[in-house]
Amino acid sequence: MKRILPVLFALIFSFSVKAQTPLTEAVNFNSVALNGEHIDLFEILDGGQYVLIEFFYSTSSGALTYVNKMIQSYQYFGCNEHDVFYMQISRYDDKAEARAWCNEYGIMFPTIHTESEGDSGDKICQMYEIPIYPTVVLIAPNREIVLQQIYPVMYVENIIDALTPFGIEEHECSTVLPEVSTEIVNVTSSSITVEFTPNFVCEAYHFILGEGNTLEQQELPLEQIIAEQGMEQSDYYVHTWTGLEPETTYNIYVLPENFEGTYSEIEKINILTTAVAGPSVIELEVEVVSETSVYTKATPNEHTGEYHYGIFYDYEYEELGDEGVIEMLLDDEFPLYAVDEWVWEELEPQTDCYAIAIGYNNDGVLGEMTIVPFRTEVESCLEIEDIKFAITPNPAKSTVNVRLNGNAQVRIFDMTGRCVKEVNATDNTTINIEDLNKGVYFVNVNGKVEKLVIE
Repeated sequence: MKRILPVLFALIFSFSVKAQTPLTEAVNFNSVALNGEHIDLFEILDGGQYVLIEFFYSTSSGALTYVNKMIQSYQYFGCNEHDVFYMQISRYDDKAEARAWCNEYGIMFPTIHTESEGDSGDKICQMYEIPIYPTVVLIAPNREIVLQQIYPVMYVENIIDALTPFGIEEHECSTVLPEVSTEIVNVTSSSITVEFTPNFVCEAYHFILGEGNTLEQQELPLEQIIAEQGMEQSDYYVHTWTGLEPETTYNIYVLPENFEGTYSEIEKINILTTAVAGPSVIELEVEVVSETSVYTKATPNEHTGEYHYGIFYDYEYEELGDEGVIEMLLDDEFPLYAVDEWVWEELEPQTDCYAIAIGYNNDGVLGEMTIVPFRTEVESCLEIEDIKFAITPNPAKSTVNVRLNGNAQVRIFDMTGRCVKEVNATDNTTINIEDLNKGVYFVNVNGKVEKLVIE
């Protein structure tokens, strides 16, 4: 037996030495913890706090040994409000398992699990090359990992004594009440979309929508109505109410709940639905620049929430039909919301085309298509006054002179096709270009194009 014991101690010692991250510098991660808190490691460090991380998973025997010591030291150092910020990162626990773990032990500091938004728990554990769980590390504000492992953790004093030499001091925890941040995402004549984000002490929250103050006028207490008749969530959540009346006042009531099942004060948000929106109409202007390019300007009316538009050859339009064109436009992943100007390049010359636009109104109702036919032939599409022009100097720095033999509209386009300047010119006009970046531009005068270099 005496021969065996030294071997066992050696094995235990070897085990503990290896149970640490090999990294000496922190690697940043961004994640959303179980409680909905957004975690940016470097942002916390840059704020001047140390960061203590327990890499764990709930079914490990070591996690059971560590959990109460972690909670007690977290409270001893001021509940993430002072010198050090606690968090735990699970290698294997999914959302449900992590929530069950936190609920069982009343863990208040952030927990990142394997299904967390952004960087997941398993990914972060791999980033830090954690070999054994649990592993507790301490990261200094300068991003140096000053403790690659806190071991052993048999008593809360083991953690306290490890952190104290770094100037991390005892602080009282302030009383933090459960709260829910409520942000109005969208309001139409018939719908309300709201984003809920609970704080770290909010275990659950209940919410309900009522027209005016009707819920407050009922015989039952408002708290009871919300708890029994409202919806319940525990994490970040986005909800949309539909089928509402236009130009009507609604109230959203939110009832936060802490880990002990105690309710906080009711939060009330007042919202007025909009008037019924008129149809979306998109005005399209089309000007053929050359036989292979065309300038378009799309202007949505005040009822338009978003719109899409594009150029189709006549044979494409005939093949797709109205439904196919609409589907293609709506699937382009480039919704527009304001006036848009664009120059379409590399079109087929001498070809019949259509500029087509369609949009949703503010109630999400799809409007009618706007269709403008044209042909990529300058002479046949536009009645162009034969105006000759020259631009000097070229290259230019602060101003450029446009010499004309008449009156014309001068448009300057960048390399992306965007119209960046538009001037009504007469005979000899000087245009200020100091607001334009260096690069290559195109000057368009009645369909004729010259290259301009700005130095």
